[in-house]
Amino acid sequence: LPSGNMDVVVRLESDRMENMVLTAAQLESEREVVKNERRYRVDNDPEGTMFEVLYNQAFTHHPYTWPTIGWMKDIEAISLEDCLAFYKKFYAPNNATLVIVGDVDVEKTLTLINAHYGHMKPSKLDQTKPDPEPPQMRERRRVLVMPLTSPKVLVGYRIPGMTDEDHAAIQVLHKILFGGDSGRLYRSLVVESEMASDASGWVSEFAFPGLYEVLVTLKGGGQPEKAEALIDEAMKALAKEPVTEAELDKAKNQLEVQFLRNMLEVGDRAYGLGHYAITGGDHKRLCEATERDRAVTAEDIQRVAARYMKRSNRTVVLAMPTAP
Repeated sequence: LPSGNMDVVVRLESDRMENMVLTAAQLESEREVVKNERRYRVDNDPEGTMFEVLYNQAFTHHPYTWPTIGWMKDIEAISLEDCLAFYKKFYAPNNATLVIVGDVDVEKTLTLINAHYGHMKPSKLDQTKPDPEPPQMRERRRVLVMPLTSPKVLVGYRIPGMTDEDHAAIQVLHKILFGGDSGRLYRSLVVESEMASDASGWVSEFAFPGLYEVLVTLKGGGQPEKAEALIDEAMKALAKEPVTEAELDKAKNQLEVQFLRNMLEVGDRAYGLGHYAITGGDHKRLCEATERDRAVTAEDIQRVAARYMKRSNRTVVLAMPTAP
């Protein structure tokens, strides 16, 4: 928004935090919106279903086992009283982070914020942390039969939360495996063997331990066991031999370029600061991200590969095409 309209937005947003009016008719309307979103993103999307199954299998005690959008039966069961109680408890100043980025006068902005938010009372929040997920001792596996043209392989390795000292090394490891066409796993699965049409990975950035996800889409008639063998081979190689300086530098450069691109827009900067403040516990960690990546060594890659990227620490979800 134009900086001259800051007072309008602060007034509207502060009002939304404490004066929401919700009726039964509004609830039913939004319930249908969320149900349709779940159908679109999960129930009618093979990959969405696979990721939901992955987290449900990988986590047996921690709340990460439940999908954020909720199971359909939960969405259908939510009452007006549930919504109002949730709003009263969580929409409170002691549970909110306000991030403002751009052309602002700090003193005037703080005065404005205090005028509209300063009178709000904190709510009573449960400060206990969820029970940690027990260590995983063996591989977990699910096979799904779905309306697909070719098989998909989804693997999730248990990894620590975003503030753990190993997290940066796992980020660099990910770029070594999937940093462009020359990434080790992308190259072996897509370029050299030509068994897959696509292969990618993602490092979760959660407050609590999450997953390093690897998703492979095989070509028609592809054999999942061969893709798994290449994944195993790549992970074992990282644990056995140090990566080259060239690979290490390339991965770090890719992460730095990615970080800078993510900071181009003021909205992206605000999101990054908010994410690190809420999930990482300190907004300053955003400014230290590149420094943490740059400090990763070849020995760190070996160590995290050996510790986390092993069969006993993973969950595998296979999606197989429905028989013709």
